[in-house]
Amino acid sequence: MNELELSLQGASDELFTRYEALATGLAPIHQEVVAGASATDGGWLTDHGPKHIAKVGSEAAKIIGQMGAELVPYEIFLLLLSIQVHDIANISGRANHENRIDEVWGRVFGPLGFDSLDKNMAIQIASTHGGNFEGSKSTLRAVEPNTKYKNIPIRPRLLAAILKLADELAEEIDRASIVQLELGLLPKESEVYHIYSSGLHTAHVEASSGTIELKLAFSSEYFGRKFGKGKGEVFLLEEIFERTLKTWSEAIYCSRFLPNLLLTTVDVDVQIFDEETKLEACRVKYRLEDTGYPTVAAGDIYDVCPDLADFKGKGRLTPESLKATLSSDSSGASSSSEADADEEDKDVSSIGRIVKAVSGFFK
Repeated sequence: MNELELSLQGASDELFTRYEALATGLAPIHQEVVAGASATDGGWLTDHGPKHIAKVGSEAAKIIGQMGAELVPYEIFLLLLSIQVHDIANISGRANHENRIDEVWGRVFGPLGFDSLDKNMAIQIASTHGGNFEGSKSTLRAVEPNTKYKNIPIRPRLLAAILKLADELAEEIDRASIVQLELGLLPKESEVYHIYSSGLHTAHVEASSGTIELKLAFSSEYFGRKFGKGKGEVFLLEEIFERTLKTWSEAIYCSRFLPNLLLTTVDVDVQIFDEETKLEACRVKYRLEDTGYPTVAAGDIYDVCPDLADFKGKGRLTPESLKATLSSDSSGASSSSEADADEEDKDVSSIGRIVKAVSGFFK
């Protein structure tokens, strides 16, 4: 059990028993979500099964701890229900899955198989983790900030913000199908999703500095060509830029609704190891930060992060320029000692300067 489940078990035997019954009933669904989505959409999802559910619960517990604010037992119960159901509709396809939760719930439990009020509130909270609301990505507006439910004061928007951010932070190495990746068996359209997950080994929230740390590590072999993404192809560096921007936007947006947890910064650290020597060939660090007077940003990572627009004084860091850098470095990599690698590491400039970005961009 994760810390959130343990806290509910310690707070209310009755609520925990009901939660446990729902989790047990949904276990077969979680086991088949990836296969079901593949049968409907093609491709192969990163993990959306039991490990992912457990990871989201663990991240939610960490977020609550960082907030320094307590949830009442019924709020913990509703949050855990929401975590259990937020991805179950993927079993019949990714499209609009956040709004099809009740279809699967109804098949598992039937119309009288679970308290309808609990179900309705849990679905409301879970449905905000993705998609749109009234044409906007500001999905948390779909739930009330404060209300009474079953005569208990609860904060649905707070619970939804915790789930949304926890789901974003649960994108780590365990979600990748490592065996299929190593054997080259992944469907083309899913390649880059699994590669990105396979390299993301740390996603850490630090409340005192308002920062999320993202640490990734990859072999240099992944930076020389494009990989499949849906119907197209992208370089891994492009995917890293896109995904870290998404984490940054989700962090800023969700933290608006989280007491005592104002997140403004995402620090990204990408280690690239030489395929042959296994020594560090290059290190890319950059910081995304929401600061200064709000302006309207275009959303291009080069606009949001000037250091990437002139990386190490050599212009934009692009897949092509990174490939050229790695190629020029690789000729001497085999003769480099650990000491040489340390000296090279000192020469790699940190891209940690403040990025002027936007609150208005995410409204």
